[in-house]
Amino acid sequence: MLIANLELSYPNYLSEMPDIHDLEHFYVEAKKKFDGDEVFKKKAYETTVKLQTGDSQCRKAWEIICEISRKEFNKVYDLLGVRLKEMGESFYDKMCREIIPVLEKKDIVLLDQGAKIIRIPGFKQPMMVVKSDGGLTYDTTDIAAINFRLGELKRDWVIYVIASEQDMHLKLLFEAAKLCGWTTQNTRLDHMGFGLVLNEHGKKIATKDGGSVKLIWLLKRRKNKLRRKLKRDMKKVKRSQRRVHRHSFRENRLFCCKVLRPSTKQKIFIQI
Repeated sequence: MLIANLELSYPNYLSEMPDIHDLEHFYVEAKKKFDGDEVFKKKAYETTVKLQTGDSQCRKAWEIICEISRKEFNKVYDLLGVRLKEMGESFYDKMCREIIPVLEKKDIVLLDQGAKIIRIPGFKQPMMVVKSDGGLTYDTTDIAAINFRLGELKRDWVIYVIASEQDMHLKLLFEAAKLCGWTTQNTRLDHMGFGLVLNEHGKKIATKDGGSVKLIWLLKRRKNKLRRKLKRDMKKVKRSQRRVHRHSFRENRLFCCKVLRPSTKQKIFIQI
């Protein structure tokens, strides 16, 4: 959808870097076209398939959008002091195509009206790994990802920090991993769900609607508020007591580290 909008709004994007400062506005604009223009919707679907099959022009458009996103994400990471290895959805692109024949060899893939699905015992809802138009799905990506984490990274414990709305999807995913024989008796797969993020009117915040509160804004606001409070509190604390407060802070920080640090030698992967 975003690539289709990029091609439409910035036809010279291959030679001239698009001037996109607000990616959220760009997304909202694309979503409106997707919902209201059937021609644009068809183009968006076709573009997705082309990207998944390695089309060079689509890949370049995708890289441009990723770089714009990356600059914004890094502002948050820098503020939090976070350093990470980038392993987003696109990291698994190649693995997605490679995982299909692996699943087919396990004889768990079924054809359903031109699409390829996996039926999980005990669940009515199947997992779709290839759509009827040849496109891949989130199911495909997640199956490829969990295979990589359990097989290549050799993780014993995988934690998914994802909204509670995805509970059923993750139950299917975990069962699919077991069905494929990728887990052992020592493997632990957990979903750490969280509730809806609501606005001041009690309605779910959706990026497609625009106007969402930015995390960077909340972090800066909280940081400034805590700084002001700390200055006020420190003025009330006598000089002789400050050493006690600092000692308590060190003790609490040490306690938190002990609680959060796994006591075993498990290798853990956390998806947020």
